[in-house]
Amino acid sequence: MAKREGISKKVRFELFKRDKFTCQYCGKSAPEITLEIDHIKPIAKGGDNNLLNLITSCYDCNRGKRDRKISDDTILKKQKTQLDEIAERREQLTLLAKWREELLKYERDTVDLIIENIESLYKNKFFITEYGKPTIKTWLKKYSIKEILEAIDISSNQYLKNINKEAVDKFFAMIPKIAYNRKLFNQEPFLEEIFKMCHICSNKFRYSEYYKYKNILLKYYINFKEQGVSVDKIKTELYDIIEKSSDYYDWCDNMERKEKTNG
Repeated sequence: MAKREGISKKVRFELFKRDKFTCQYCGKSAPEITLEIDHIKPIAKGGDNNLLNLITSCYDCNRGKRDRKISDDTILKKQKTQLDEIAERREQLTLLAKWREELLKYERDTVDLIIENIESLYKNKFFITEYGKPTIKTWLKKYSIKEILEAIDISSNQYLKNINKEAVDKFFAMIPKIAYNRKLFNQEPFLEEIFKMCHICSNKFRYSEYYKYKNILLKYYINFKEQGVSVDKIKTELYDIIEKSSDYYDWCDNMERKEKTNG
């Protein structure tokens, strides 16, 4: 009679993983039942502890089977299923690798397209450096290529009237900011109107704390929109207050009075 050798914890774990912690005879799984290791070819008949000769079994199935060898047909089916699973995993990994490569190629092509678009505006006086390429990649994670190209067009019209380093740096830095604002405007169109009002206030009152204008205007807009006041009426009232105000502090007072009156 062959001598029975102990099975290491590592082998037990690998076997249970292979068989998905499920008895291969009755289909019950842990923790519903206690799992054991069964020898396909019993030790008493010359079997060994090789993984191919081991199978996961529950206590009841293992005790009922004793030293009877399961049929050759069952063994072949089990091994064929395992080979099919391995082949399927390999196929999926191959497809995943191919998909990833196609994504990387698309990203490279898109970055090149944006670079070509920008450098055409520089008229061969400036070029995108290797440090600029990662910046463009970060844009693509936040915005579509359409949004970026539109932002490039707007930024070039505003900041690239002269091709010099200062203008080029300003133009490039403003591209993601413009793309961000345009995305906001698409989500809430009235925000674009608020930005225009901020610009008008800043020029008229000679007070450049842009964010203060924005916060006050936004608060007014949200408050009265929630009360059911039409957007057109809110717009008319806000422009009217700007026109009647003489300076920043007068404007703040007029905004506060209007809120109390409407409230």
